[in-house]
Amino acid sequence: MPEPIIHIARDGVKIDMQQLAEIIRLFDAGTFKPTDHYWMSGMAEWGSLKDLIAKSRTPPPLPQDNTPKPAWMTPPKHKASIYGEEPATDKQKEFLLCFGVTLPVYLSKYDASRWLDLLMENEEAMARKKEIEMQNVFAQYDKYEKEGRYNHGFKTFSGYYRSEYNFCMDGKDREGAKEQVKFRVDTWHEIIEISMSSEIEDLLHEWESFQTHLDALTLLYEHAKLFKVCPTKKQIKDMLKQLDDQSPTWDDDTPELLLKRLLEEQTKR
Repeated sequence: MPEPIIHIARDGVKIDMQQLAEIIRLFDAGTFKPTDHYWMSGMAEWGSLKDLIAKSRTPPPLPQDNTPKPAWMTPPKHKASIYGEEPATDKQKEFLLCFGVTLPVYLSKYDASRWLDLLMENEEAMARKKEIEMQNVFAQYDKYEKEGRYNHGFKTFSGYYRSEYNFCMDGKDREGAKEQVKFRVDTWHEIIEISMSSEIEDLLHEWESFQTHLDALTLLYEHAKLFKVCPTKKQIKDMLKQLDDQSPTWDDDTPELLLKRLLEEQTKR
């Protein structure tokens, strides 16, 4: 259905007739003025052009969702607690929000606990929680992708294994820390070996197993393929320690730094 033709008048004299989109353009260009008037078929009298422009730029109201909310989304009726009326803790509120519910202005600690018990026992509520968790995971992955990072939040496996090593050390888990060091050294060694003997497509084909962003992995390949002899795992481990002592973020800031340093060492020999 074609858009209606709108008549424009100024000081009681009709000066133009156009469709709405063109009228808005001419209004913005200054051809039509806020004091002008408009009329179109079906109107009993002329109206203010300024009002028409403002109305055309107001987004239509969103349709109301009249779907009844499930009972579990509504907090249980307040019950007094023998322990008093302490407000819900931040941890309780954070957990409740995982279910996609709307928190009331005030929620007592006791009522929050009762509500959480109901949610945890409700299959529909638990399914909604899992759905929200997956949405958050994919949103986080999208954020990392835009920042040039892998799914674990680091550009390379090297930064990830180092963070895991630090986590193990903080928890006094020395065996776990040793394992993370081994993973880190072995992966660096494997990347160099593959890059020296293969095309980049072969390395990129295995990029998921290296837990490294594609751009960073391509950068590593460009440096790793320059080796004539693959460094030993001990040489890699010693260089990693040197770089870690110099910077806590070198893996992300300059992922290729380890390879450049090892190449320099080979050149000196």
